[in-house]
Amino acid sequence: MEKPVSITAEVQGIDEITKKVERYIELLKEAKSLADELASTEFEITLGVDSWNPVVDHISDNY
Repeated sequence: MEKPVSITAEVQGIDEITKKVERYIELLKEAKSLADELASTEFEITLGVDSWNPVVDHISDNY
């Protein structure tokens, strides 16, 4: 036989936890936005050689 039961409970600190979870979600959204921005960033690397280096010259001949 089933009977309805009413329970009243008080959870301490739920407001603080809710605020922290909301802040965590904001930070995750910001991190995703920054990651997307970084992933779409184009950059150029320029290398300069000041003097002849036989090791570098040898490596470039093989590739």
